[in-house]
Amino acid sequence: MRSSNYLLFIFSLLSFNLMAMDSLPFLSESMDKKDWRNFAKVGCGYYPIPEELKKYLASTVDLASTLNASWKDQYGYSCEAKQQVEILFLEKKDWNNYPQETLILAQGMNEIAVSVLLNVLQALEINPELYPKITGGLSNLEGKNFFKIAHYDATKDLPGIPWHKDIRWITVLFINQEGLQGKVDGKIIDVNPLEGYFVINLGVFFEAFINNPEILTAFEHQVVQVNKDRVSFGIFCSGNYPEEGFYQLNGQDLFWKNPKEMKCFLVEDKSKSFTIGPHKIFNNSN
Repeated sequence: MRSSNYLLFIFSLLSFNLMAMDSLPFLSESMDKKDWRNFAKVGCGYYPIPEELKKYLASTVDLASTLNASWKDQYGYSCEAKQQVEILFLEKKDWNNYPQETLILAQGMNEIAVSVLLNVLQALEINPELYPKITGGLSNLEGKNFFKIAHYDATKDLPGIPWHKDIRWITVLFINQEGLQGKVDGKIIDVNPLEGYFVINLGVFFEAFINNPEILTAFEHQVVQVNKDRVSFGIFCSGNYPEEGFYQLNGQDLFWKNPKEMKCFLVEDKSKSFTIGPHKIFNNSN
């Protein structure tokens, strides 16, 4: 009996691992370089929420649920006319406009983003001396980071958000309902909320820098129309560069590229939406 129970236990563990491998990786700071390289190929994974940040989640969910009532006429608020989503989108210099608990949460998620960024760069054996330059200061917590709060209004008979890739280097995201979908190896998968975990997405700047989809890809995803109010919020991390453009690797050589060359890394049907508003790729004022 003990032997059969033990075999059943081992089988359950193997089944769990196979399910995880078939969907998205679970990240941790203790992972080795091979695991981080595997994550980079997928472009998305789950990251455990630190205990000290969990207590700030509920208040920020409440904030997101009341955006229209409390933030409608304030700076950073926008409401998509053709989608279910309304957004509050503020750069780091304006985070003091958020309530204190949301501010602390944003700062903590920002630190997670930079930690994941450094782990991936190290796993890909990028010269550490180049980190501040290629990331526009992001590796030193001096990037151009945004905290976005989104509320999907289920009373609106409209789509969620169409297929796209996050435009910046890396995203750390909290989600409280189903609706997020992504593509892994050409297959559409559901990215469902897991209690105690953030979702990490790699973005277009990272993909364009590496310039090799066999090594790293930005995560292509959408939010389908939801029939229950949905909340998400997260850090979207960019760099501060002295001029418009981005760095790209070609073998061992580093090149500064024209911003127009970023377009080939974007999802075609979404690229135009990145030219206005807070998603403008190379607008230093945003």
